[in-house]
Amino acid sequence: VQGNQGFMRKSKMSVLERLLLSKVRRTYGIKPSIGLIKKAAELAALYFVPENRVNGMEHLEEVRRLLNEGRRVEIVANHSSDADFPVLEDALRRNGFPDLAERLLPLYGEKLERSFGTMLYARAFRRIPVWSPYTETQSEGEKQQKIIVNLSAIKAAQRAVTDGDIVVIFPD
Repeated sequence: VQGNQGFMRKSKMSVLERLLLSKVRRTYGIKPSIGLIKKAAELAALYFVPENRVNGMEHLEEVRRLLNEGRRVEIVANHSSDADFPVLEDALRRNGFPDLAERLLPLYGEKLERSFGTMLYARAFRRIPVWSPYTETQSEGEKQQKIIVNLSAIKAAQRAVTDGDIVVIFPD
């Protein structure tokens, strides 16, 4: 599991909040108050995704119940953009499921590390890196790396659900 907070450390901040905090630190060299960052993230989310809501709340109540019983939960979600995970996390927080939002741990393709923009926000949250089966390898070494990364991802996902995290899978 990778992320800017260290190995498997949970954070009470949303992805957007961590992004804003990181940007302010890098740009101005200061650490603003968490309250200010939370308010800025809330305003940005409302501006960019004002209609972000959750349909099927009864299913999330069931997820909460299963987790409270110590059961393992994975979410397989439709994938429409590289912003799917932050949008999902924000929707859960806004609609009364902040406890579930804090447990989300997405499998994220290595392609996010190749684009500067997506790399920045991908590093703002905990994630399990995977190598997409659709990404072609350029060399034998890269092929071996793909195998190692994906085997590690399977083990990390198994540990995560055992520890009570919700592994989120966005199939291509």
